[in-house]
Amino acid sequence: MFEILRNQIEKIMPVSEEDMDRLKAIHQIKKVKKGQILLFEGQVCTQTYYIVKGCLRVYRIDNNGDEHVLKFGIENWWINDGESYSNQQPSKSYIEALEDSDLIAFDESKFSSLLSSAPSLKKLSEDQITRSQIAMTERIYEQISLSAEIRYNNFIKKYPNIFNRVPLHMIASYLGVSKKTLSRVRSQHSS
Repeated sequence: MFEILRNQIEKIMPVSEEDMDRLKAIHQIKKVKKGQILLFEGQVCTQTYYIVKGCLRVYRIDNNGDEHVLKFGIENWWINDGESYSNQQPSKSYIEALEDSDLIAFDESKFSSLLSSAPSLKKLSEDQITRSQIAMTERIYEQISLSAEIRYNNFIKKYPNIFNRVPLHMIASYLGVSKKTLSRVRSQHSS
């Protein structure tokens, strides 16, 4: 399974064989079942996950008990609770497997230590974080400035491999609309 990650990394940038071996030495394989929670609110996020196969989500539950999907993750994506992982503080979020999933996990302490001594892997990690921040900023902008219809159309275009893999109520939550609004938007979209 590590070879899948190696190939993905090599598509992005060259990494020395020594650094790749060091990365391989600290990886853990995790097979999780659909519905399994990898992180609960209040726990510290001590691992980051590379998704080899499957689909996951990060979400929060508000004071009314409503779930709010912050992000999805599918094959060849990384997922964690960035705030908890970076600061080693209790999480405000949950991470759940939406499908049976194969993951490569890295403990924060070992991964951070490796990044401090492997410049190419550190650059790769920084690039991933930057891309994630840009995507989150774009998502916030869409939430505050675009109609539900445009957000829905953008979601389908950007994430066609996610749309058919997750329940509609989770897509509605991600888009910040009610399930009823999403149904109306979808019916208008298909006509």
